[in-house]
Amino acid sequence: YKAHPIVRAAIDKIAKTAVAAGYQFVSRDTMKDANAAHQDVLMETFARSRASNLLRSTYTDILIYGDSYWFITKSRLGVPYSFTRIAPSQVSIVVDKETREVTSYIVRGSTGQEEQFKAEQFLHFKTFDPDNDVYGLSPLESLQSTVAQDLFAQAYNEAFFANSAQTGVVFNMRNASVEEIARNREFLKKEYTGTANAHK
Repeated sequence: YKAHPIVRAAIDKIAKTAVAAGYQFVSRDTMKDANAAHQDVLMETFARSRASNLLRSTYTDILIYGDSYWFITKSRLGVPYSFTRIAPSQVSIVVDKETREVTSYIVRGSTGQEEQFKAEQFLHFKTFDPDNDVYGLSPLESLQSTVAQDLFAQAYNEAFFANSAQTGVVFNMRNASVEEIARNREFLKKEYTGTANAHK
């Protein structure tokens, strides 16, 4: 995402489009309408949480990491007061080995310190991963090889122009000794091979 402009543009576009039409609350039970009082409370909570930015970053996190985390700040009454996005790269999930239930979340700060929170203090959104029932699977995993090749090609082409857009040449060393050939081969390998020396 940070290195590939097309990947970044695609993810940003999806995230912005997803929240452009706003949002609404629906009942978990599709046969019932959402409780009006509960909706009012949630609307206030989302307003305090800067809902548009929160939802956009949530989509972005899921598309990059396969996971998104909200920290829940509660009021004195014990109801959600606001939601704060926590970077997925800073979160580790603690799971009970027997029940496989999430027991807590560990958040690493910018200086490396860790703080542990109860499971009910977090909301975790994730994509499906057939091999992992705790973390989501990043959609970028399936593009890893393709993106890596593209980035390598970009670096290779960049070196072409950095090296004055010169094409390669062929060296013909007549009557050279074995030692001279070996020495020149090592020089050429050092100076003219690798991505950084492309087209030098």
